[in-house]
Amino acid sequence: MRKFFLALHKWLSIPVGVILVIVCLSGSILVFQDELQEWAHPERYFVKTTTEQPIPLEQLIPIVNSQLTDNQVKDVRIESDSKRTYAMGLANINVVFCLKHATNVQ
Repeated sequence: MRKFFLALHKWLSIPVGVILVIVCLSGSILVFQDELQEWAHPERYFVKTTTEQPIPLEQLIPIVNSQLTDNQVKDVRIESDSKRTYAMGLANINVVFCLKHATNVQ
């Protein structure tokens, strides 16, 4: 009887362990989604050099809104690091897009 329960324990614990690993791995991916995106696409989140002054938000938001159809900028996240891009959230969909430091280029 003991051998039966040991075998049952072993064969039931293997699929349960696999399910737990999948749940933990997918949860970790969701928790660290922003960091993984920054690691996978650094060109979206970082600029190499900025030599000119950035466009003030009072001018930048209307420029971005004019390029959007059926949507508008809801919020802007500006990091303290000057090598980071601006992240803009949109009102109608749950998307954040990054905008490199826009400069007054003629």
